[in-house]
Amino acid sequence: MEVPSPAGLGLKDNSSLLADKRVVSTGGGLLINDVASKDDGNYTCAARNIRGVMTSLARLTVQVGALIIQKPSSVIVEEGHKVTLVCLATGQPTPKADEKQSVTCQRKDQRFLMAGSAKPSENVLLSCKAHGARVVVWQRTGQGLPAGHVVYLNGSGLCFLKNVSPNDAGTYTCIVRSFYRSITAITVLEVRKLTSCSEIKAHNGGISSGTYTIDPDDKGSVTPFSVYCDVTDKGGVGVTVISHDIGALIIQKPSSVIVEEGHKVTLVCLAPGHPTPTITWRKAVGGMSKERSRAINGRLEITNVTKTDGGDYICLAKNIINEDSAHTQVIVLEKLKFTLFPPLKRSAKPSGNVLLICKAQGEREIVWQRTGQGLPSGHVVYSNGSLLLKNVSPTDAGTYTCIERNFHRYITAITVLEVRKPTSCSEIKAHNRGISSGTYTIHPDGKEGVTPFSVYCDMTDKGGVGVTVISHYSERRTYVRKIPGCGTPGCYSKDVRYTGVSTAQLSALTRVSQNCEQFIKFECNNDIAFIEDNYAWNTDELLGRSYSGGGWREDSGLLTDKSVLPVTQIRLGDFDDSREEGYHTLGKLKCYGVA
Repeated sequence: MEVPSPAGLGLKDNSSLLADKRVVSTGGGLLINDVASKDDGNYTCAARNIRGVMTSLARLTVQVGALIIQKPSSVIVEEGHKVTLVCLATGQPTPKADEKQSVTCQRKDQRFLMAGSAKPSENVLLSCKAHGARVVVWQRTGQGLPAGHVVYLNGSGLCFLKNVSPNDAGTYTCIVRSFYRSITAITVLEVRKLTSCSEIKAHNGGISSGTYTIDPDDKGSVTPFSVYCDVTDKGGVGVTVISHDIGALIIQKPSSVIVEEGHKVTLVCLAPGHPTPTITWRKAVGGMSKERSRAINGRLEITNVTKTDGGDYICLAKNIINEDSAHTQVIVLEKLKFTLFPPLKRSAKPSGNVLLICKAQGEREIVWQRTGQGLPSGHVVYSNGSLLLKNVSPTDAGTYTCIERNFHRYITAITVLEVRKPTSCSEIKAHNRGISSGTYTIHPDGKEGVTPFSVYCDMTDKGGVGVTVISHYSERRTYVRKIPGCGTPGCYSKDVRYTGVSTAQLSALTRVSQNCEQFIKFECNNDIAFIEDNYAWNTDELLGRSYSGGGWREDSGLLTDKSVLPVTQIRLGDFDDSREEGYHTLGKLKCYGVA
């Protein structure tokens, strides 16, 4: 009997390969296309026929090249610390890192602090060194480094102090910084006191004689003490002078003081001696304010002084040998201030009296001044500070200053006096009896509405009362003859223009004057009815007569009604006949007296 050939079957890790299209069975062989890492594993070949099944195992290993997927980052770290570097890679078989051992050193802070004690005027080098330092900084506790110090920037950590003095002593800190932290080291510098006055003079050429502290022992077993240094004796070498016990003696006695309330007062009392005297202050009567007074080294200061601080004060200097005292007086003045100010501005009429009031408390005297010139003659300054100006005129106008003084200062207040210009020539004459005729400026309105203007003042007319004279351009005798068609009243007219003044100014003048007048005259020929029929002017004052017969006739007189003055226009009529002719004349406007 013929035995059938066996059928082949392939498995991977006991799973069928039929679903994988990359796998092709070739009659007992197994072909895998595009091998990948997932194909790695155990494969089983099974042969089966009617006689049975036989299997055989095979191992397929798929290798993949190593690939780093996380690269390590650079790190800055200080010696002696721990560092971690991470490197991740894939591959088949699994890659192993090629690790190189890092070399570490234990951190060592090497501190070289060369300080300690130093003599004045020496140079001191402070040294601070450390491994791994990026920058070295020096500081002094509580204050800055001394002037003229040098910190070397070459990494050496050196701080160089030049010509040190006791003021340079203190605690110095060296700060060493790396990229992410800092460490510190501290040293204390002591600059000993000078041993004698000669050493003090050697280190301070321009020093003057006085009391200084010396330390001749320079070891600490003897306490430094104060001495008097005479830097002029022995050629100025600096002589240490040791005195024996001297009794307290006041060599500068306090001076009496005059002070104003609210200010500060200082009393000085100096007393040398050996041992050094104790200086105390007390008030002869009553006590001193604990809040506002203090005594330091013989100086007594009292702030915000009040009246209760006035009185006698006693300075007492005392040591074991002697006791000395001195007396002084404090006089407290009332606070200087104004209680009544003069007005900022004052207006007055000419010839009137003006009283400027100015009062203050705490003043010793009151003085008045006028800016740029002296006070007007006849003025009176009263004891209460008021200033009286008599019979004022425009020349008395100006800025007046009230000055209030006490014993050590003054205060001021200012007022401006305005004296208005006179309203008329009569007012000018009333205030200046001996004045002569001439051109003057008047201000009849007395307000801002009408501008002052110039006029001629006749100081002899009307009994010397002072007459304001206003001229115009129609004062000449004017001829008028036949005017065709002019037969009605007012058919002829002529305007009157006054010299240098306006209608408003003229109205103000007539208003403030007691009397005003203006001369007017008309001459006519061959017409009696002209005057009788009231053809001459619009006022009846001049028409008191009738004329008969031919020839020249005239009418003239003074217009005295202020309500119609000044004349601003001349109007005539009845000039249509060839025989009719005439002249008109208008005089100056004159006003006098005070309304």
